[in-house]
Amino acid sequence: TVLQLQKAFATRGGLLWQSATAKPWGLYLSRGTMVRRISEVRAALIAISPDGCKAAVLSHRDPNAAGNVNRLEILNFCKAND
Repeated sequence: TVLQLQKAFATRGGLLWQSATAKPWGLYLSRGTMVRRISEVRAALIAISPDGCKAAVLSHRDPNAAGNVNRLEILNFCKAND
């Protein structure tokens, strides 16, 4: 399977990415051979903190519906239990 990446970012938790073509939509985290979906959104904007511990993700609840409400999600990759 070939994936076309739309966005990819280095974080302390691994590589955070969003595919331009794969479904189900969402944000994925890759580290070594592990790949998991960590959020069920299609991100419009992603910003990573300078230390790589946090990501701010701005998305729309439903990217195909009119009158969307924006959503801000903060992902923390440096939690003590991770």
